[in-house]
Amino acid sequence: MDRTPGIRPRPTLWRRLDAAARHCFPATATVVGMILSAAPFGLPGQAQILPAWVLACVFFWSLFRPAAMSPPVVFLIGVLADLLGQMPLGVSVVVLLAAHGLALRVRRVLPRQGFLVVWLVFVAVAAGASALEWVLLSALSLRVDGRAVSDTGGGVHPRPSRAGRTGAGMNGRGAVPGG
Repeated sequence: MDRTPGIRPRPTLWRRLDAAARHCFPATATVVGMILSAAPFGLPGQAQILPAWVLACVFFWSLFRPAAMSPPVVFLIGVLADLLGQMPLGVSVVVLLAAHGLALRVRRVLPRQGFLVVWLVFVAVAAGASALEWVLLSALSLRVDGRAVSDTGGGVHPRPSRAGRTGAGMNGRGAVPGG
């Protein structure tokens, strides 16, 4: 029994559905926006909308409704963003979880500030997220001693030599026929 004073409405089915819908709205709106931005509409620059949309949604909802944008939800959104944006798995997850953590860190102070201050902080977070994404993608495409470091298995694989390739105009010995 709840001992807090006050009059409360009965928890009917519709009230529970309403509460669940309010709780799921931030993640659902983010995912729907992601799917729409990945759909082939043929708009110029459409591919750049996805990471910006996801970062803005995660930052906003983490700042103003943190219970509805929990870390597991941010993780799943990051995995979906990696799959839709054709990124190596984990890059968007790390970036979004970092932005989520930063938003949770400043959520006691920042919502009380004005609109301009919130947007300036978001600009700084977006710049940091872009830099972190660049560092992660650079680390995943790192080359050691002329060999590519694989982003799938973590091992080092030698780069194929030019002499072993046979392409159009090559006769298998690396020479052009008749030449």
